[in-house]
Amino acid sequence: MVTTLTLAGSCASLPPNPINNAALAAPPATIPGTPGPTSDEAIGLAFSGGGARAAAFSYGVMLGLAEARTPDGQSRLNSIAFITAVSGGSFTASWFGLHGPEGLHGFREALLHKNWQGAARTSLLSPANWIGAVQGGVNGPREIAGWLDREVFKGARLSDMRGPPILLNAADLRAGVPFTFAAPWFEALCSDLGSVRVADAVAAASACPLGIKPVPLEAYPETCSSASLPWAERLLADPGTSTMARATAATMAGYHAGTGGRYLHLLDGGMVDNFGLTGLGIQHEASGLPYGPLLTAESAVRLRRLRMIV
Repeated sequence: MVTTLTLAGSCASLPPNPINNAALAAPPATIPGTPGPTSDEAIGLAFSGGGARAAAFSYGVMLGLAEARTPDGQSRLNSIAFITAVSGGSFTASWFGLHGPEGLHGFREALLHKNWQGAARTSLLSPANWIGAVQGGVNGPREIAGWLDREVFKGARLSDMRGPPILLNAADLRAGVPFTFAAPWFEALCSDLGSVRVADAVAAASACPLGIKPVPLEAYPETCSSASLPWAERLLADPGTSTMARATAATMAGYHAGTGGRYLHLLDGGMVDNFGLTGLGIQHEASGLPYGPLLTAESAVRLRRLRMIV
């Protein structure tokens, strides 16, 4: 209870410094990345949280897939249809989304061999750290994201994703619902998805409570091209909509209409779902398609088997 009240109170005093400072000029891409494999077999990956351990574990999974072969001799990495990730798993997923199979081995030197957690303030003996924790987090999100941007992602934006679709999952602190860096959420904010730095999205997906201050985003309802938010309206009207999808639709409809507050604050997606599967399910429900949004109609017809590795 004390932790919850501290976090909630701290958010009210956070200075507005949103990571999404570009209003939506055109409809966003459905999801960062390009369509998945064109074969009749596909693999979906869900990378869970857990800091450096999760990043290393998910990297090991990718190395295993790199060594596995399809019947025609292709690497199983080429069979990946999408990756949904949260917290530590978002580092590996983002790297693969940017660099693809051929750049996979560079992840070890880019992140795992660096003392990236040592760059954060973690001492329990520091009075400054205790003060920071009471104010919402020991480390500022811009500091963490700045290090990731310089050392790992080199200024990349979500629009630079060229691998399979990547879902990075955070949590809306106030509403307690998933926030996925994908089109439905950014359509609700009337904001540009592609211009968000990869480092900022990863920092949001891995902003552990008290360790990192919540990552702020801004809603731009005055710039919305439409007064309606069709996907949210459809989910709210459908009695078969899942509980979490309904709550997410209601929350995002509020931001879109300007009644849900100007700013939202994101924390580690593991607060809602440490496997990143809830955001994936909401994406599917929001698409209104049996194969959406991660497959095209053509690839769905061709698909014979989809393996999900969690």
